[in-house]
Amino acid sequence: MDCRDGLTLQGFIERFEREVGLQCGMVSHGASLLYADFMNKAKIKERLESPLASAMKLGDDATHATLSVGACDENDDDVDIPEVRVRFR
Repeated sequence: MDCRDGLTLQGFIERFEREVGLQCGMVSHGASLLYADFMNKAKIKERLESPLASAMKLGDDATHATLSVGACDENDDDVDIPEVRVRFR
């Protein structure tokens, strides 16, 4: 998935849900949990508004990152999906 500079975590989640057709419940980068629907509401709001690269604490020279996304279908069943590679441009 290609991302423009400044894409927020919220923007990534919305694009993922639109393009893949699954509901996103969790996003992680390595051992860091960036978003989970069960997190504290204040923390979720802060993270969703931050740029994706900042949420992952990547340097300015980062060209890509790999995210793990936990998702479910319209019946609320968990769906196994491969990791999502994000390319920054």
